[in-house]
Amino acid sequence: MKKIILLWCFCFVKISFLQAQTEAKGAKSVGLCHILAAEDGWSLFNQSSQMVSSPSQWMLQCHTRIGMIPITQAAVGYLHTLPEKWSWGLGFNQNGMGDFRQREYVAAYAHSVGPHFSLALQCQYVALSYTDRYYGVSRGGSFSLSASCQPLPAWNCCFLWVNPFLFHYRFQREAPALPSQLCFSAIYHWTSQLRSYLECTKAAEFPFSAAFGLEREWSSVVFRCAASLPEFQFSSGLGMRCGRLYWDVACRYHPDLGMELAFSIQHQTGKL
Repeated sequence: MKKIILLWCFCFVKISFLQAQTEAKGAKSVGLCHILAAEDGWSLFNQSSQMVSSPSQWMLQCHTRIGMIPITQAAVGYLHTLPEKWSWGLGFNQNGMGDFRQREYVAAYAHSVGPHFSLALQCQYVALSYTDRYYGVSRGGSFSLSASCQPLPAWNCCFLWVNPFLFHYRFQREAPALPSQLCFSAIYHWTSQLRSYLECTKAAEFPFSAAFGLEREWSSVVFRCAASLPEFQFSSGLGMRCGRLYWDVACRYHPDLGMELAFSIQHQTGKL
C-alpha cells in the first residue's frame, strides 16, 4: 500500500509542471475522468441526486492547468443533509483563461423517495466576462434534473438531464445558450472496498462519450483510476480521511491539452 502511495505521489509531483484542464468540480470526479456520479459532497455541482447519501459538509477546490493557455479554477460549496433524507446545497465556481472569466452560482435540492430512489433539481446562474470592453459581460441561467436509484443491492444507477427542453434564460441577447446534455451512470459495488463506474454522455452536437473507472479503498486511503473515449483520456487520484477532514488529489491526461491537476477538501459538519 505504501509503495502505491509513493508511486502515485511521485507521478503527481512530476506532472505538476506540465498542463491541466478544468472541467469537473471535486478532485474525486477528476480522478475518475470527470464521472459525474462520483459519490461525495461535490454532487452538489455534478449529480445532485447523490447529495442525500453525503453528510453535511463544507467543500473547497483548487484546479489548475499550467501551459501556453493557463486555466485556473476555484470552487466552494456547502451541503446540508437532514435525517429525513433530503438535502440542499449552495455553491460558487470561478474559472478563467486569459481575458476570459466565468462565474457560476449553483443551488440544488435533493429528496429521497423511498429507501432506493432520489430526485434532485439544480439551478445555475452563469456570468461570462471579458476584459475587452467590446464583449463586456453576458449572463444567463438554466436548470438540471437528476435521479438516482438502487435496483439491486450492489447496483446504483443515475440519470442526469442538463438544460432540459433547451431552456435557457438570457439576461442579454448576446448571452450564449447552454447545450442540452444527457448522462447515464452505473456504479457496481464488488465488495465494500471495491467499486466500478460506467458513465455514458451525449451533449448536443458533440460525439457520444463513455468513461470507466475503478476505486479501491484501504482503511482510510482510497486509490482510483479511470479512462474515457472517444478521445483516449486517463486519470488517477488519491483520497484520504482524517477525522472530519477528507481530501482528494487527482490528475488526468488529455491527448491535446496535456495534464490536468485538482485538489479538493471536504470538512464534515454533521455526526461522524
